[in-house]
Amino acid sequence: MPLTPIEIIALILIITSLIKILVIAISPNTWKISVVNPIFNKPKLTGTISIILAAIVLYYLLQEITIVQILATMVFFALLISISFSIYHKELTKLVNNIYNKNKILKGAWFYILIWLVLLIWGLKEIFM
Repeated sequence: MPLTPIEIIALILIITSLIKILVIAISPNTWKISVVNPIFNKPKLTGTISIILAAIVLYYLLQEITIVQILATMVFFALLISISFSIYHKELTKLVNNIYNKNKILKGAWFYILIWLVLLIWGLKEIFM
């Protein structure tokens, strides 16, 4: 039985996550050196690829569920991320303070914020219209 696009996306997440957990359990530096550093040392490329992949995933999600359901799922995911971030609260607080002290948060993140605004307005439209 062939997999649906949504099942393929979920399978990619499952396999990647299991590999990540296994590699980090055995050798955390290997994950950092092999995956994290190469990805985040090229922020423009990472951002471009991420936005393209996000658009593709959104397209396939919208074939099955609504934008409101996607936004609700994002709340669940954000809460899971909050759990993992809370473990590193001291480091995260320093990072956040550093970012906000530069007073350029809106200038630097304008495209990301624009994407969020589009999704939020779209969600409001679906809920109230």
